[in-house]
Amino acid sequence: MTHQTAFERLRPLCVDITKTRSIRAIKTLQEELRSVDDAEIQRFQEYIIFPLTYILKLQQRPSQETCEAGIHCITDVINITKVTNWEMFADLFTQVTVLVSSPVKYGQVNDFSEELKLAVVMCLQSLVKRSSPSVISCIYKDNFLAPLGHCISILLSLAEHEKMRELRVQAIQCLLILADDEGYLEMAVTRAVVSETFASFLPGIAMSLCRVITGDPKQGQSVIISALNAWAKMVAMVMSDLSFDWSSLSNPKASVQPSQENNSGRYLLPPHRVESEKDTKHSLDQHGRELRVVRNSDWLKNTSKKLKILVEKIVPLRSNPSWKIRLAMVDCVERLLLDCTRSLTESVPMMLEVLVGLVNDEYTEIATASQKALDKFSSVHLQHDSKTVVEILEENLHSLMTSLPRLMRTTGDSQKLATLNLVHGYLKLLGNKLNTMLHSVSHLKRLSVALIQVLELDTSDVKIVEEKTSTTGIASLASASVPSSANSTPGIPGQLYLRRQKYFKHFRDEKIYQVLVQICRLLGRHGHLQLLIDTFMDKFRSSDCQRKQAILIISEILEGFASRKDLKTEEDFVKIDKEAIVRSLLYEYISPPYWHLVTSNQSEFISSRKSVSDRLVISDQEKDTLTLGTLNSNVLQICLLLESIGTFAKVLGSDFNVLLIESLYPVMEKLGDETAVISETAYGTLIDICQNCSYKSIEQLICENSDYLVDAISHNLRHLDLYPKAPDVLKVMLQYGNIDVLPLTRDIIDEILDTLDQCYDEKAASFMKVLHELVCSVKRWYPPEQNKMDEFEANKDKSLSSSFRTLSKNKQQVSESVKEFVEEYQKQKKIAKGEEVVEEVEEIEESKDAGDTADSQDVELDEVDKKPELPMHVQVVMQVLERCMHFVSSKNPRLRLLVLEIIKNSVIVLQTREDELLPMVHKLWPSMVHRFMDEEQLVTIKAFETLCVMGVVCGDFIRRRVVKDVWPNVIKFLDKQAVVSSRSGPAYKHTISYKQQLAVLNGIGQLSVKLDIGENECLDIASVCLPYLSARQPDTLQQAAVSTFQNLKAIEPDLIWLLLSDTYTATPEMDPPSSEFPQIKFAGTQSEASQYAKNVGYLLQES
Repeated sequence: MTHQTAFERLRPLCVDITKTRSIRAIKTLQEELRSVDDAEIQRFQEYIIFPLTYILKLQQRPSQETCEAGIHCITDVINITKVTNWEMFADLFTQVTVLVSSPVKYGQVNDFSEELKLAVVMCLQSLVKRSSPSVISCIYKDNFLAPLGHCISILLSLAEHEKMRELRVQAIQCLLILADDEGYLEMAVTRAVVSETFASFLPGIAMSLCRVITGDPKQGQSVIISALNAWAKMVAMVMSDLSFDWSSLSNPKASVQPSQENNSGRYLLPPHRVESEKDTKHSLDQHGRELRVVRNSDWLKNTSKKLKILVEKIVPLRSNPSWKIRLAMVDCVERLLLDCTRSLTESVPMMLEVLVGLVNDEYTEIATASQKALDKFSSVHLQHDSKTVVEILEENLHSLMTSLPRLMRTTGDSQKLATLNLVHGYLKLLGNKLNTMLHSVSHLKRLSVALIQVLELDTSDVKIVEEKTSTTGIASLASASVPSSANSTPGIPGQLYLRRQKYFKHFRDEKIYQVLVQICRLLGRHGHLQLLIDTFMDKFRSSDCQRKQAILIISEILEGFASRKDLKTEEDFVKIDKEAIVRSLLYEYISPPYWHLVTSNQSEFISSRKSVSDRLVISDQEKDTLTLGTLNSNVLQICLLLESIGTFAKVLGSDFNVLLIESLYPVMEKLGDETAVISETAYGTLIDICQNCSYKSIEQLICENSDYLVDAISHNLRHLDLYPKAPDVLKVMLQYGNIDVLPLTRDIIDEILDTLDQCYDEKAASFMKVLHELVCSVKRWYPPEQNKMDEFEANKDKSLSSSFRTLSKNKQQVSESVKEFVEEYQKQKKIAKGEEVVEEVEEIEESKDAGDTADSQDVELDEVDKKPELPMHVQVVMQVLERCMHFVSSKNPRLRLLVLEIIKNSVIVLQTREDELLPMVHKLWPSMVHRFMDEEQLVTIKAFETLCVMGVVCGDFIRRRVVKDVWPNVIKFLDKQAVVSSRSGPAYKHTISYKQQLAVLNGIGQLSVKLDIGENECLDIASVCLPYLSARQPDTLQQAAVSTFQNLKAIEPDLIWLLLSDTYTATPEMDPPSSEFPQIKFAGTQSEASQYAKNVGYLLQES
């Protein structure tokens, strides 16, 4: 296409726009431009733009839509061409800016559509981008400062007050383009000019963008991020350290000129400006000179102070919920710290706070960016002993630690977490210089006091004291062999053990606690260990309120010290005697004033104290009733001490073996404590010891160290008034040990048995706990080859199906049974009449021969009948049962329960040795009979459970005793309570009477089967259980009664069937198989609404 052709096509369109000023004409021109070559459009650039700018200059401007179309068309032309004419640029720049300006308020935007405003902003962006360097260089001259300032004001107004997010973002982007952020210009020539020019506009830009940044969060994160990036770039450009000649700042009158030293030449003054400075000053008009600022020392000082105020407003964005804003905040601070450290010295501490606080951000990208920024800053300012920056960090840390307790009491969890992350970041940034700071008394005191106050534990939880250790403890875990983690020793059941969460007074979020742990470990990693230990041990000794926090902090400091092995320099690590420090701490921790604390108002520890010296240990705490807070505090203190012993094992590793003599006995003493929290913590401590001292399990730990454990237990049992917890250690040793423990502890057990023969006071309870654990351990160590109890449990599950199979077989063989009965009846009738003679001669002779043989064998049996010696475990259990006879009738109901539990387990152990078991049951029976009528219903329940076990093991040996001594009481109880439970509500299930009913109904059926009771006894049981089939009874009692009848059907099926049919039946009459028999009528009702219809119908249907 030739020039003439292009001109002929474009000319009428341009004329039409000038005349009509319509949208149609403008759009026609836009469409035509698409078919014209770019080179031709470049040639006719001014000709095409003239009519478009003409309609914008008219006093009576066309509609906003027309102006918008014209701006779009201008933008299209500029994007295709290159702007090389300064006059055209200045005219177009001014006209486009004025188009959206308010004619009344300077620097404000007129009330036009957002689309028009967006078109103007995009046009300005294209205009600057597509202009030549010679044109752009004129923008920053003094004579153009006024139009440039007006444009900046319009852009800032758009960014601050508009609602359209895209318009606000593009306005901020246009501002950056004017500042040559993307490097459209020749940097070596104009960068310093741009910096100097925008210094005049920095106050307005910084304040406006700050208002956008701290504005309504609903404006969108894209606007905030754009404003934040623009603010940082503008400030960094104007206030860059390289923009100033710091040597000339010593002369306040001297104007600050950009530095001439820069390896990239980025901040050099343009040569034309240096050479023609005098000529330029004469050519500047008065208005331009007034706008331009002189960057001297006063300007720098004042600007720095004002920017500090804006930084204070922006810094809170570090805790913004949006991760993108936090990431933009990291980029902003990084830019300012690296470029403006000297010029913005007063703002450096606040900017460091941002990076330090975001180092532990939950988003990895933010944490990584913060760490990299800190590493860059540290490499420049900390590695070269920059005292100024280190002092800033120390001062910030001191100020922060001073306000930390107040912040932890008054702010929310998110703010608390941010503050602690800040502390952690400062400590991490100081690194090895932390040791020097800690030698300052002021810093160390402030740090220790803050940590003590922040880590105050919550002692108001009732569960801490109320939750008691079960009789089985957690021994089931001791036999497990599952590694807890990749770092644990195989065979240690750590995976099954979960440490309890600690609850603190001033926070609940676990993340906060984890940051505090990291802070303490950083102190141990970089600080002086002995200094820190001495500081917090002073807190430990000085106050009960601070003791728990001091224990926790010292443990974490030791953990951090152990990680010092990873450092490249290990000089301090080698010099410090770890074992001596740990040994001194261990002796302090297990001393009586801190270790033997009261944990319960019913604690045996108080009642067993007799000597004056031992009473002094608890004199401060012993009152009529200790408060819940005091008891909880004591429990938590013991738990923390136990965890510390585990930490000692981690720090010393295999070297901790030499301290087992002092530490193992106290830990096992707490493992047997009645408070569940203490017992579980002690268990976790033993796991830590096993993992770090090369023991495969707690069982192995106990067995290999049993020699001095047994010696200590034996010594302490002889002085039980001084060591009331000695039986607990023996109990734990049996509970977690293996079969090899029994021979080692046999002498101690004999001493306990002898002691029980001589005293019946409160000591019996603690000794009986040991004997109970002994019997349970024997049951675990020597399982019987044929366990009757397992068969009993299996039969309970299968009782329903087995009884039904028996009944179905009887039903199939009913005709044969009748036939056999008739034949036997006829035979006996003939014998009675003398028609048949019974030959008894052979039987008499056989009996005589058998008698002679028996007499001859008696002599041989007398010689051979020498009982072999019983195994050790059987002897021990027999001896325990003999002592139990004296304590079944104890006044203490807890002791009676424990004795019955011992009897039950002992019967299970001796189930295969009837020669020893049955005589012992005979001896125990008289004292057990009274327990079925015990005033404490829990004892009665336990007695019945023990009876069920006896019935399974002893069978018909105790049938007569049970029928005579137990059945009447059981029948009386069930009959009495049936009326009560039928009228009860849901709350009845929480009563002890309900639990006794349920226990009796669940066990009486299987017990009857095992005892093989007669017809009369079966009828008595069935009759008293029949009311429990009523729909008015609780559901659980109905189900237990149905199970009882299913078992009774296996004994007397006909009797049970008849009894049930007389209660409820679907067929009131039964037709006989022959007319010779009478017709049978049942007394039971047929109504489906009967209270017995459901359960009785179910049982009859299965018959």
